Amino acid sequence: MSYMDMRKTSSVIDRILNLVQIIMAIGGAVVIIAIIVMLVFGDRILQAADVSLSLGELSLSLKDLSQVVDISALKISMIFDLAAVVVLLAFGWYVIRLFRRLLGPMKEGRPFDNGASNVIRRLAWAVLIGGAVNELIGMIAVFVETKAIYFTALFHTEAVTGHTIDHVIDVSFVLTSLVLFLLSYIFRYGEELQKESDETL
Repeated sequence: MSYMDMRKTSSVIDRILNLVQIIMAIGGAVVIIAIIVMLVFGDRILQAADVSLSLGELSLSLKDLSQVVDISALKISMIFDLAAVVVLLAFGWYVIRLFRRLLGPMKEGRPFDNGASNVIRRLAWAVLIGGAVNELIGMIAVFVETKAIYFTALFHTEAVTGHTIDHVIDVSFVLTSLVLFLLSYIFRYGEELQKESDETL
């Protein structure tokens, strides 16, 4: 890629990411409003709602929710689900912000400018911490949701003696952060070469 191509591509990517950040900020605000609405009116909304319960391929339509679900616990579960979305959007916004800082030197044709390795390292920490926090909130939401359902009201208690819920933890954020940590060392080496080149000139 030529010097001019790198500058042009970096500028285009930066403008696209700026738009994505704006959309994420608006989406985050909408979800925060939804959390507030759920906190204030959640019980009434859930009592009036026709809800379906999905168990794999089976989907059950529930008319009188209070007979099979603890409304308060379900409300808390939904608030945790919404909070997980807010956390994901916040960390995503921050990751894009860091990525845009990387594009700054690239727009000037200097991808290995001083500080790029530090930005990538911060990016790796943001992915690692954000992924872990999001997984934790998701696990809490699933736990609260399963405690909210009266399984004995849904099934014949003599036939069904118990239930288990398997929560699959997505560790892709760990692998992504490891790749970013590796990239930070590569960029640090590039920064040293860039510095030597500048000193030579």
